[in-house]
Amino acid sequence: MLLKRDVTILKMGFLFMKKFGIGGGDSFGSGLIWGMNNLKGLQEAAEFAAAASALKHTIYGDFNRVPLEDVLNLMGGDASGRVQR
Repeated sequence: MLLKRDVTILKMGFLFMKKFGIGGGDSFGSGLIWGMNNLKGLQEAAEFAAAASALKHTIYGDFNRVPLEDVLNLMGGDASGRVQR
């Protein structure tokens, strides 16, 4: 949930197999900042942040190395997990 004055943004969660539990909050925060600067409105920013955080939990390490395209694909509803080349 994201709150901004009189606006509340809700984002449905993603179902994923968690591999590594560190860095998801940082990925959400940085994804939210990126989304607010590069996308249209708080709803899209929150969706981007949620997708970035979910994908971060599927890889090992302290920081999110997921390509931007993968986050945008998940944000857009492609939850197949397939590698896109």
